[in-house]
Amino acid sequence: MKITTCFSIIVFFLLSGSCIAAPPGEFKPGSEPDGFRGIKWGAELSKLPEMIPDAEWDSFKAYTRSGDNLEFDSVELTQIRYITWKGKFYEVVLKTEKVPENYYALIDAIHKKFGTAARTRTSGDDRSKGFELCIIGDKTTITIYYTPAQDDGRVAYGAVSLVSTKILNEKNPGRSEIVKKWKILQLNKNKSVQ
Repeated sequence: MKITTCFSIIVFFLLSGSCIAAPPGEFKPGSEPDGFRGIKWGAELSKLPEMIPDAEWDSFKAYTRSGDNLEFDSVELTQIRYITWKGKFYEVVLKTEKVPENYYALIDAIHKKFGTAARTRTSGDDRSKGFELCIIGDKTTITIYYTPAQDDGRVAYGAVSLVSTKILNEKNPGRSEIVKKWKILQLNKNKSVQ
């Protein structure tokens, strides 16, 4: 146990520029979703008639949904993309172009509905330099991204089981940092539960 903890601390300090020691945010009791807008994680989106194929790369496929309400708690969105990995509903990405006004309203709506997300990456101490916030539950992870250089504001919901499987089985050596960060986030989440 001590060796594992020591190793985790060493890995954390190596990654300290992009990850924090605090655990990720937690969902408010009873607020953790098991999918998005009635579609459960792991569903086969290709079998749902309202899903429209949008893009495909590697083992991913993105869809939009016919008639989707492009709002989240009255915050205007420009796009909602439903993403599958190996045919299973894996992630949904909400995007707004009215950054920062709509984006900060979206963050506030996420916090009110699900709980406060913790900062897991930052390019500085203030929001104007870019950041990443995260809530990790047992079924769902919600990550909030903002990259001002690209004027890009996104919220991604992901299926914890599929995200874990994908990240931990990552074969691309260039993605090893992501694997390490995910393991640290999971370790910190487990510590916050104890």
